[in-house]
Amino acid sequence: MGKLVSIYLQINQIDEGLDGAPGLFLMILFTFLVLLVFLILICALVIILVGLLLGLISLGILSTSILVGLKNKSINSGFRIFFILSNSFISGLFFTGLFWILNGYYNWYESNLIYVFVGILNVIIGVITGNFMYKFFKNILDIIITKLKFSPNHIR
Repeated sequence: MGKLVSIYLQINQIDEGLDGAPGLFLMILFTFLVLLVFLILICALVIILVGLLLGLISLGILSTSILVGLKNKSINSGFRIFFILSNSFISGLFFTGLFWILNGYYNWYESNLIYVFVGILNVIIGVITGNFMYKFFKNILDIIITKLKFSPNHIR
């Protein structure tokens, strides 16, 4: 029994020496809380700025297509420019980002200049697919219009 009391007293003596800075844990906790709040604010700000940037780009594409349509006095040219610009932007952004992720994983190229080349290539691909999409939607719209005009059940 004496040995057990001796061990108990040694444990209590060790524990009493470790309680030197009780406020240190609270300071660390407060620091992590402040860092977490700043991280959330920065993420929210980045999301807002990216949304604003995408909105401005979309408005630029839309206004450019409207101005081209008004200048040429043709709705078709406005829609064509809209399809070409939107496909160029979307394909350039998407495929360059995809290439960036794949290049980071597989380490194909070391130079960052390759991203410029891939971006330009994707814009060219976007122009080509934009032309195809414009022609496709124009043909679909022509088919729908002819079906509506010559439909026997067409109500005026």
